[in-house]
Amino acid sequence: MAIGGEEERREEGEDSRILLNLLFHFSYLLERENKDLYRESGRGSRAVSNSRENVKAAD
Repeated sequence: MAIGGEEERREEGEDSRILLNLLFHFSYLLERENKDLYRESGRGSRAVSNSRENVKAAD
């Protein structure tokens, strides 16, 4: 009976490692996607220059 308990704990540990790996993988993908969207949105130094140009164009 002890052997069955050890095997069950081993399987739970393996499941936990798999879930953690998936979590880190999706976290990485979301971070990468977020960086891509940030670049595409033109934020940062380009956003400042773009907003100044937009203000000048509006005048």
